[in-house]
Amino acid sequence: MVDERVVSVKLKQIERYHGELNAKQETLSRREFLSSTTERRAVERMFENAIQVCADLAQHVASREFGFDGTTPGGVVRRERCRPPAYDRTGRGHKANT
Repeated sequence: MVDERVVSVKLKQIERYHGELNAKQETLSRREFLSSTTERRAVERMFENAIQVCADLAQHVASREFGFDGTTPGGVVRRERCRPPAYDRTGRGHKANT
């Protein structure tokens, strides 16, 4: 079972990084951004942090919901491949398996 506290913390971290990136976008002109190595590195690091939190969250869900221990890259894929795909009523779109 997924730990709701972990999910909540991770989502708050993602929101924080997203807010920081928005603030940079609003306060920094394109010219300033491109001319400042420090600003570019700061924005790059914010993206890296946000991506890492997303990966951590995915790892948490995969390990809790699918028993994925991180040792086999395709472990979750192999388990899910056994499920038939679900489609919406039109037969055109993918619908989440429930």
